[in-house]
Formats: sequence, structure tokens, C-alpha cells
Amino acid sequence: MDTCESPWCSTTVQYAFDGLRHRRSSDAAGANPIVILERGFGLGIIADYVFKKALDLHAVDYHVIELNRAVAKRAREWKAAKEAVLGGLFANLPEGEPSYSIHVHEGDAFEVTSGLLREGKKFHIIIADTYPLKGEEGVNDLADLETSKHLLAPDGVFTFFAYTPSNKAGGLAAAQRDLIAEHFREYSVIESPGVRPPPEYSYMWQDGLPVQRLMVVRCKKPRL
Repeated sequence: MDTCESPWCSTTVQYAFDGLRHRRSSDAAGANPIVILERGFGLGIIADYVFKKALDLHAVDYHVIELNRAVAKRAREWKAAKEAVLGGLFANLPEGEPSYSIHVHEGDAFEVTSGLLREGKKFHIIIADTYPLKGEEGVNDLADLETSKHLLAPDGVFTFFAYTPSNKAGGLAAAQRDLIAEHFREYSVIESPGVRPPPEYSYMWQDGLPVQRLMVVRCKKPRL
């Protein structure tokens, strides 16, 4: 994820939270936090949006998985910085008011996800943005949906970043649609306002033109 893709990140996070609007107000207000899993920390752009959005409305229990050692170190530094600020903000709030917790899991996303499932963890939102190996582009975040979908709470939302330069037709690729339909009974796609990639960011350019139509995908009602 590059900084120029921030609007895409923002729209994705907002659309994921929109999928939880029917949660009971008692769950949104304090003792029962919204539990979020992010697979892939990157530059922390998504994490910042997620945390700001969650704390606007909810207590939050945030987990992130990161394989790359240097990036995982940056995630722990982000966690320390967040805790330094938020610790002071929440220090004098009455018991039961919205609070937070942050967990950085360093390791392979498939392995950590399986471990969280064995622990019986449930998430209201899962946002997947792992780095693809060659040949996995576009489906790298869908390869272990059989595990990820079992981590979702009953009203949970799964989302990922579906764009790949090889899909010049736009929309979801056939392989993405097939995997989503196999594991979820409901999914929807909207478009973000787009990005303004600089010419040197070749990933977001096709046929000499910048990509400005970016998909935001929200999956719900897993087939269990």
C-alpha cells in the first residue's frame, strides 16, 4: 500500500464499518469492544484509519499480523506511539467508557490466523492486505478463506484490496468472484473516489493512464 492509495484505504475502512451498523448500541458503547484483525501492516495507513474510526464509536480490540521483520518492528513502534497518546486520553474516563487494546502478531498470516482460530478468537472486521508472492496476485488474501471466515463474528465483515494490474477489465477477476462465492453468501462492491498515483508508481498505471476506479469489496454471511 502506497500513501497515494490513502483514499482507497479510507473508503474500504468506512465500508467495512458501515456493515456493522445493526450492532446493538450496548455492544457499541463500552464493555463489548469491536474486535478487528488486519492482515499486513504495511505503512500503517489502514491501521490509522481503522483505529480512528473504531475509537470514534466503540471500544476496540485491534490485532495486526505482519510477516516482514522490519515492518513488524514498525508496527510495534506504531503501537507504542498510539498507547502513549491514548493512555493519557483514557486515563481519567469512568470505568465502562470506550477503551482500547492493540496486539502485534509477527509471523505468517496463514499460521497466525490458524492460531487465532484455535484460540477461539472472533472478529467483527477482518481486513486483508498481505504481500502477494508471484502468481498469487489478486487471490493471495483469499487463499485461506476457509480459516478466515470461521474467525468472523456472526455479523462480521471481511474485506480485501482486490485491484491487480493484470485485471485490465476492471471489477472483480473471475478467480476472486469464485473464491468469494464459495465462502460467503453475500458480498457487495463499490468504488472508492480513486487515487492520484504519480507516474513513477507504475503499479497504479495501465496503458499510460493512472488508475482512478478502485474496487472496495465487503463480504458477509460466511458459508460455514
